[in-house]
Amino acid sequence: MSYLSLTELNKLVKQALSSQLEPAYWIVAEIGEIRLTQKGHCYLELIEKDNQYLLSKTRATIWSYTYRNLSGWFEAITGETLKAGMNILCQVEVAYHEIYGLSLNIKDIDAKFTLGERARKKQEVLDRLAVEGVLEMNKSLALPLVPQKIAVISSPTAAGLGDFLDQLAKNRYRYRFDIKLFKALMQGNQAEESIVSAMVEVFQRLEDDVHAFDVLVIIRGGGAQVDLDCFDTYGIAAHIAQFPLPVIYRHRT
Repeated sequence: MSYLSLTELNKLVKQALSSQLEPAYWIVAEIGEIRLTQKGHCYLELIEKDNQYLLSKTRATIWSYTYRNLSGWFEAITGETLKAGMNILCQVEVAYHEIYGLSLNIKDIDAKFTLGERARKKQEVLDRLAVEGVLEMNKSLALPLVPQKIAVISSPTAAGLGDFLDQLAKNRYRYRFDIKLFKALMQGNQAEESIVSAMVEVFQRLEDDVHAFDVLVIIRGGGAQVDLDCFDTYGIAAHIAQFPLPVIYRHRT
């Protein structure tokens, strides 16, 4: 009986892949994990899911000499860095090593695809709200001529909050305002949950006293476009669309 050593078999696999595959392919995948090394190499785990079911998973690498140029260009176009959970369109070279197995070397990334993904997700939220019949609900609420009892959701340290309070205090008509701050995180992975929790707290106040507030104002400071992505999520959008007070969003540019 003839046989091969493991190394010989792995070399055959490597040769077969090299002879049968194209030099590179463009693929769509989600970044499952990503980490940078001290030497500047970027190691990723690319995945594909059907809802929450994992369909595929492959290791990938962006070598330091490619990552230096690619990451800077990607951030300049999209306003964000490569991160876990992001869908990307990337050009990959299939590599097979006798010890480390199958992996992908990322040669290029289409930043415009990522911009399109962001716009697509935002439109999906709008379409869902429209189907549910709530898209225009908050917009239809009448805004008081001079809303004086104001619920504010913001971070206490947000520069936009300071500007807002200063403008109210210095208004030319000398109106006086009763302002109640409901603290929330305004960026980061926990921002959506934090903002929704603050909105629930405002709503509970209204249940106790329907005249507690005239309007809800959501304020954040300046920042990159990616820092605003949490405001495009269904959770925040659905709560705003159905909120019983007129909602005003203020972003400090």
